Amino acid sequence: MAGSDSNKRRFSVARRPAGERTTDDFSVVLTGDFVNRQTVPMDIPIDQIDPSPFQIRRTFENIGELAEAMRLHGFTSRLMVRQHPAAPDRYQLVFGERRLRAARLA
Repeated sequence: MAGSDSNKRRFSVARRPAGERTTDDFSVVLTGDFVNRQTVPMDIPIDQIDPSPFQIRRTFENIGELAEAMRLHGFTSRLMVRQHPAAPDRYQLVFGERRLRAARLA
């Protein structure tokens, strides 16, 4: 994968113990309770981040253009992830699906 190492990391992770995924997980994101959780900026390889199971969008426009901007300027905006409920050595995307897809191309 081409691009700088800065494109492959710089994500925030919500400190949340692993557990079963429930529909309550989604409501936490919508109600804003997630915002009040402790977050820590971390460098996480993008291949350890899984997409959100709650993502309702199926098409993402201009991914190629965003990937090109990332190649030129680096990754300038963080993603929000949490520890994967079923795989403690992985992370699950909370928001930033378009940026994650572009980073994988960059």
